[in-house]
Amino acid sequence: MKNWIILLLASILFVLLLVLWRLEKRTVKPVQPKIAKETIAEETWSCGGTVDDTDGNTYSTVKIGDQCWMGENMRTTKYPDGSSITKGPSANKIAGWNTDRSYYSCPPNISQSGEDCAAVGGAEKLGMLYQWLAAMNGSTITAGAQGICPSGWHIPTHDEFTTLEREVCTSGTCITDFPFNTTATELRGTDEGTKLKSGGTSGFECLLAGYRDADGGYCGRALAKSPDADGLWSPLAGLWSSTSAGSDAWLRDLFLHDATVGRGTDGKANGYSVRCLKD
Repeated sequence: MKNWIILLLASILFVLLLVLWRLEKRTVKPVQPKIAKETIAEETWSCGGTVDDTDGNTYSTVKIGDQCWMGENMRTTKYPDGSSITKGPSANKIAGWNTDRSYYSCPPNISQSGEDCAAVGGAEKLGMLYQWLAAMNGSTITAGAQGICPSGWHIPTHDEFTTLEREVCTSGTCITDFPFNTTATELRGTDEGTKLKSGGTSGFECLLAGYRDADGGYCGRALAKSPDADGLWSPLAGLWSSTSAGSDAWLRDLFLHDATVGRGTDGKANGYSVRCLKD
């Protein structure tokens, strides 16, 4: 009788262990999601902080309306994949700049006789000048392309510049001064250019870096009392958009001697400054 009870208890224990084993196998342990460091950084970053490019340069950012802009001109010599952008011939008015070869250049020196690479970064931070294809990283049709901007940023479109202009406009004629079209050109607005330049109230802080002409000449940096051969007042800044217009592309010009904004197109072989906009 005693042996029979022991055998019964052992059988019951065996069944209980078997049931527990099967339950444990069926229990699915929750998998903790792996969150990339980049995702965490993106979630904690806010406009007004800083952003780095592939070349290791750090840029301030500024919120203007619903847009987040870099607060400095791009000065990278590398594309986002780390490959080098080709530096164009540096001698003044040297041949080779007449077509868009994806070149970049240092800005002009004060006498406009050559380059001033020391002014790219440091205290002045004028940034580099880029032919349009270099700025676009080879993209020829994609308005809003990332171009040379860091990941999560892009070259602003013509319309995105218009949005910026309207945001800083307080004249009461902003819609007619800055329409969303490709027919309104030349100098526009009242004091929007002043607000967007260094020391202005918008925080955009555009520095007048000049430009590299398609004949290889250094232009737009020297203080002028009259317009240059192209009818432009110096010093000035030109900012590429990512909106193509045939052999030209849309851009914005800001002038020391004028409070308005220059709106138009220019040949893609010219070297102008680049500002990036957050996606």
